[in-house]
Amino acid sequence: MYRQIKKIILITFILLSFTGCVEREYFDDTGAGPPISGLFKEIQGSISGTLTSEDSPYYVKDHIIVDSSSTLFIEPGVELYFETGKTLIVKGELKAIGERFARIYFLPYRFTWEGIKILSAESETLFRFCFFKGIVSMDPHYYGSILIYGSEVVFRNCYFEKNTAHTGGAIGSLFSTAEVMNVIFNANQSQNVGGAVSAQYSDIKLINNVFNQNKSSSLGAGVIIRNPFRTEIQNNIFFRNFYGNELSHLVYLSPDTTNYIEQYNYIATGNMDPYFISENNFRLIFASPCRNTGNPAPEFNNVDGSRNDQGAYGGPFGNW
Repeated sequence: MYRQIKKIILITFILLSFTGCVEREYFDDTGAGPPISGLFKEIQGSISGTLTSEDSPYYVKDHIIVDSSSTLFIEPGVELYFETGKTLIVKGELKAIGERFARIYFLPYRFTWEGIKILSAESETLFRFCFFKGIVSMDPHYYGSILIYGSEVVFRNCYFEKNTAHTGGAIGSLFSTAEVMNVIFNANQSQNVGGAVSAQYSDIKLINNVFNQNKSSSLGAGVIIRNPFRTEIQNNIFFRNFYGNELSHLVYLSPDTTNYIEQYNYIATGNMDPYFISENNFRLIFASPCRNTGNPAPEFNNVDGSRNDQGAYGGPFGNW
């Protein structure tokens, strides 16, 4: 009887190994993603519908595409691990909506992956409570680890860490509309301009974000804005963003400032320090100069009704 049970278990394991899943042999649990074990669900090609937390984690074996007229929802807690050189391409509608204690993770399966390309998407793309790491996108024809081209995208309560691109280490926007609120950009880099964010011919809103230790080989190690349609940059913290050996937090390149709002930002120079809790915790200590120094207008107030705190944990969406 014992031998029969043992044989059934062995056969079941073998069958599972060949039903669209792969073993997670390349992931070490020292990474930013949550420690996981067992088998992946394998996905590739055109996808739509819902990626569920029940089926997570997912192994992206080849490019995945949200085609025009298609919709993809990603549930809270889902983890996607991309094979080297593979991307998520969005032409339809994507809603990746995590939760405070159930983030959505976009990570490499081995070492790096190629990022996300949102190309003339038919509907607004939304990322909420998402974590992006390990993207390397060096093709000079594509902007950003996440490329936004001719599309509308919202990022809220997200985290970008250690991503690299030719232009726009984390986000590259071209002929697009992007709203980025309560997002942390940490240790991203660009081989050209825009260590964290590059926007050109775009309508971009950057409110209550942290830009920390991003790097670029040219101007704008934090953010570079070129020939914009409209730009709003408020309540952000810029700290230790370097172009070579020089601080280069924010660069705006346009002779027209009619539609440019830049105010209530903490742009650290010299010995200025926002006093984060730690190197990896970007909440503010009680004595931080960034507390209650953001835009005093009521619509920017913190969750408790007090004046806006600069940085990713201030404002109406800062409780995360």
